[in-house]
Amino acid sequence: MTSRSTNSWLWALLVNVALAQASIYVMRPMITYRALENGASGYEIGLIASIYALLPLLIAVPMGRWVGRFGEIPLLFIGCFSFIILGVAFAFLNNFIAIAAATALAGVAHLSNVAASQAMVANRSAMNLQDQNFGYFSFATSLGHSVGPILGGLIAGSAGVLPRSSTSAFIFAALLALLSLVPFFLFKSIKEVRTQQERDA
Repeated sequence: MTSRSTNSWLWALLVNVALAQASIYVMRPMITYRALENGASGYEIGLIASIYALLPLLIAVPMGRWVGRFGEIPLLFIGCFSFIILGVAFAFLNNFIAIAAATALAGVAHLSNVAASQAMVANRSAMNLQDQNFGYFSFATSLGHSVGPILGGLIAGSAGVLPRSSTSAFIFAALLALLSLVPFFLFKSIKEVRTQQERDA
C-alpha cells in the first residue's frame, strides 16, 4: 500500500472516530435526563448507568473474535449505524424498560465501534508508526468525548434542572453518527486501490 493510501485510511478513521464518539457522548448524559423526565428513581438512574457497561462486559471477548472474523470495517459500520438508529429511538422512548434496553444496545454499539477502530489501527499501521497512530486515535476519541456533551447541552438547552429538549439532542446525535459514515466511502476506495495494487504485483 502506498504512503498516500496509508495516510488516507488513518485520517478517514480519525474523522469517523471523532464523529462517532461525539455522537454517543451526546447521547450518554441525555439518556439520564430522558429517564428523569419519565420519573426514574435514583436507583433506576444508577441501573441505567450500569447497564450501559454490563452487556459489553459480557460480550467483550466474543466481540474481539467477531472483529477478527468479519473484519474491522463491517463492525465499525454496525456500531455507527446503530448510533443513528438509537439516537432516533431515544428521541421517542418514554418507558423506563425501553430506555434501559436501548441503553444496553448503545453500550454494545460503542464496544463494536471501539474494538473495530482499535483493531484497524493495530492491523494497518506500520510497526514503526503504531505508537504514533494510537496517539492520533486517542486524540480523536478524546475529542469526541469532550465535544459531544458540550454540543448536546447546547442543543438541548436548559429548563431549570432538566434540558429544554433532550429530543433535539438525540436527533443531533443521530446526525453526527450519519456524518461518521462518510469516511466509509473512502475506506472502500482505499480497499479497491489496495486490491488493484496486489493484482499488479
